[in-house]
Amino acid sequence: RGMLDGHTAIVLSIDASPCGRYLATASKDKTMRLWHIPSQKCVAVATGHTEAIGSVAMSKKVGCYDVGGKAAENGAGAFVVTASKDRTLKVWPLPGS
Repeated sequence: RGMLDGHTAIVLSIDASPCGRYLATASKDKTMRLWHIPSQKCVAVATGHTEAIGSVAMSKKVGCYDVGGKAAENGAGAFVVTASKDRTLKVWPLPGS
């Protein structure tokens, strides 16, 4: 239906949230991007890896993508995990979760 424009290098991995409203993408540009599918907008960019990100996975807790800040305070919010060629895994809490 449209194009999600933002990465500056090839996308290597993609995963969808269980609610179907968000996509996480990982790229050779060393970033992970979170996309809101209905608006086709990038809502967050995660930086911190020193090499390409080869894999991305979104948490699969149904409902956590709708909750406010309280869940995040309790450690129950949605998150994304990335794996990079720099040999690290990073866990990224999602905004608004």
